[in-house]
Amino acid sequence: MEQKNSFFPESVRDDRVRDYIAPVGIVMSGGAENEQNLIGALATQMTLTPPAGCTLVRGGYVLLDFGREFSGGLKILVSKVESSTKNATLFIRYGESVTEALTPVGKSGATNDHATREFSLDVSFLSSNETGESGLRFAYVSLEDGDAVEISAILGVFCHSTSEIVGTFECSDKKLTKIWQTAAYTAYLCMQQYIYDGIKRDRLVWAGDLYTEMRTILAAVGPDESIRRTLKFLSDTTPDGNWMNGISSYSIWWLICVFDYAVATGDEEFLDDVRPKLFELISRLTTEIGEDGAEELDGARFVDWKIRENKEATHAGLQSLLKKAMSVGTRLCEMLDNRELAAECRECEKELSKHVPSHVGSKQAAALMAYSGLMSPIDADGSVLSVGGPRGYSTFMSYFILRAKAEAGNIAGALTDMRAYFGAMLDLGATTFWEDFDIELSQGGARIDLPVEDGGIDVHADFGEHCYSGLRRSLCHGWASGPCAFLSEYVLGVKQISPYEFTVKPDLGPLKWARGKYPTAYGEIEVEARVANGKTVVKVKAPKGVKSKKEA
Repeated sequence: MEQKNSFFPESVRDDRVRDYIAPVGIVMSGGAENEQNLIGALATQMTLTPPAGCTLVRGGYVLLDFGREFSGGLKILVSKVESSTKNATLFIRYGESVTEALTPVGKSGATNDHATREFSLDVSFLSSNETGESGLRFAYVSLEDGDAVEISAILGVFCHSTSEIVGTFECSDKKLTKIWQTAAYTAYLCMQQYIYDGIKRDRLVWAGDLYTEMRTILAAVGPDESIRRTLKFLSDTTPDGNWMNGISSYSIWWLICVFDYAVATGDEEFLDDVRPKLFELISRLTTEIGEDGAEELDGARFVDWKIRENKEATHAGLQSLLKKAMSVGTRLCEMLDNRELAAECRECEKELSKHVPSHVGSKQAAALMAYSGLMSPIDADGSVLSVGGPRGYSTFMSYFILRAKAEAGNIAGALTDMRAYFGAMLDLGATTFWEDFDIELSQGGARIDLPVEDGGIDVHADFGEHCYSGLRRSLCHGWASGPCAFLSEYVLGVKQISPYEFTVKPDLGPLKWARGKYPTAYGEIEVEARVANGKTVVKVKAPKGVKSKKEA
């Protein structure tokens, strides 16, 4: 991003890479001949003697499946055009599900918001044509204008980070292994120029949504530059006196992200760079406390869409987050040698501890209360988190719900809930995890990679609310990637306490074995845990420069 070129000195470099990928299947077609020629076709350059392609007549179409979700667009090679004008117009619609690829914008919540996913494209003979970016797995391509076209190839253009997923996790439960891999891939797709929340709708930088993504990136990729870049972007683009993204809790999440990033990297230059914004936000947060110790945060009061209309649960969540902000604020101010503000944060944390609101049966509120220390994880788990299994979960807050259960000593319950909740998305054809998912409403639903039969339950088009109603809902959302971080941190048991110091304390629960790698700035920590003769045997291999302490 920061590199320059000699031809345009004021340019900004896109440091992502682009891979061309071939479709793996045709979901349906009509008015098409030899459409099977498109499957596996990886021609990237048009020639005077192109390979046999697919012919579309006017109104003809193909609906292609690329096998898994990706961030990017299409490259279409057109070898022949039959038209009085020598040009033709293709109509293109992307879809994260088959339903979305078949549904026009304006129907069932389908939109072009944040990234255009439905458009017309003018083409000519012997032409190579690339389309814009979005998030997609399926592509509907039809001949809108012209008598016929012959298409040599329709390729996916996969735009992604140059960094790689080097962390690993596998265990005796194949579904949990797949959940880790899917969660890691979900966050990886969101690592674009900055870390987005979603690759279709929500190609924006949200400070609150970033926290879970950052934890996953640390577990799957390591302390990647994209984290630093995104945190700095939020600091630079938030005017003085404003909350991050206009939301007080998102300013708190930014502070927590900065602290966790500092622990992971020891990046003193970065901390010094964001020092003014840190002190500004921390100072303002110390004024948002009432005489009774209750938070009085202004601006948009948001914790999670799941409890958006529940004022009591939202208050409990905000009380928890403000208390956490004072805790990390103390540490950050100490790192930056601001003893006066550090002392003020400590006093504010004490004041906030005096007011313990009710979680009112909300799993999100109870999980955050456990996270901040306002409630013991055991009480949170017993009173609400283990009630009804994964009912009441949200993808955004699942990481905090799962970790609270694990902190309560209920790793078995956490894994059971994860398997049921996130496993249900996999069973419905998911290759990335979704912005929102309700396990009860989705029971009996049709898979997203198949056409929905008349009268069937469409889990993409029929559900969703708030800002993610129907097909506007993102099926690749970084805030849903929490299982990756959770499994690495709690089952493998890898916890970071400094850039080069880690503790390793695996908790297998009902699993027979688990193994994996946790990336650090110095290489990967390798962990293997296995039950033998009723005891858990743990092997740890750390790279040079990393201190790992194996705990019983």
